[in-house]
Amino acid sequence: MKFFRNRWVALFLAAAVVAGAALLNTRIMLDRECRQLEASFFQSETDVLTPYYYINSRIGTAAALAAIGDLYPDLAEETQALRDARRALVYAADAKDLSAMYDANGDLTAAGDAFCRAARQLELDPGDEEAVDDYDDSLQGAQRQLDRSSYNQEVQTLLRTVYYRFPGSFLARITGLQPPELYE
Repeated sequence: MKFFRNRWVALFLAAAVVAGAALLNTRIMLDRECRQLEASFFQSETDVLTPYYYINSRIGTAAALAAIGDLYPDLAEETQALRDARRALVYAADAKDLSAMYDANGDLTAAGDAFCRAARQLELDPGDEEAVDDYDDSLQGAQRQLDRSSYNQEVQTLLRTVYYRFPGSFLARITGLQPPELYE
């Protein structure tokens, strides 16, 4: 017991408690900031449409294109490729896996482009022809919005200004805190 009455021991313990509390608080705040940023990909606290909204828009548009493709046997291969790409994007979106969404969205772009090119080479019903053009515009417009999203820039800013700087870098390393995932 005399050991704890020593002024130097008490001073050391007090400093350790204060440093530990400061580090824990910083770690909690950094984790909260990282998770809030990741959540902003999926849900907005304002009326701003999120990248996830545009992913879902592309999923719906691909389904509509595939429905048109079902009407034309000459588009069977392109329709199946479009459905497969759409399904992969649905799975990635449901899992909220940004990297898988990015890859699947790229595949959907390629499949959608191939479908629309093939559809334009056929003689479609005038209403279907117009719908293909409209859905192609929708796919491309949603992709432009995804490309304009500031999500990756915000993640890079957080990484550069907080996560990779002391004490964030130190805390991330010793606690295993994962940075927010980039959409790439």
